Amino acid sequence: MEAFNHSSPKRLLRSAYLPLKHRCVRTDASFPAFPHLTTDDVIKAVQRLPDKSSVTDPFPTSILKQVTDLLSPYIAELFNRSLAAGRFPAVFRQAFITPIIKKPGPDATDVSSYRPISNLSVLSKLLERLVAGQLMDYTCRPPVFFQHYRLGSGRVN
Repeated sequence: MEAFNHSSPKRLLRSAYLPLKHRCVRTDASFPAFPHLTTDDVIKAVQRLPDKSSVTDPFPTSILKQVTDLLSPYIAELFNRSLAAGRFPAVFRQAFITPIIKKPGPDATDVSSYRPISNLSVLSKLLERLVAGQLMDYTCRPPVFFQHYRLGSGRVN
């Protein structure tokens, strides 16, 4: 779990890939372990990926989408082992960095006129999105006590 602390929680919460229903916070309990990812989880997440690819990808995302039924059991196993061990594979942390000029007009020869854009592999982004979804589902789920509480009645069912 320690290895996952390097991602910014604010970045996960602001992610454009999380629906608005997942923008809530739960502070009453700890998160004991990541739930087991299924092949269906992987297939659904792959289908939602944009068709963009990175230089770090072994093959284009469009190809991954075509063979996801064949690869999803292996991807799910890889992700589940990574989550169980609490380790984010080093190869997933490698990025291709592209410097982009901040805005037109500044001196193109000045290094401070540029901002870095990092492109991670599609598997890295896929694991990040699946983990973010699990964390958001957990934080939005009400505590057990409140699942049986009838709103406005002042009593538990």
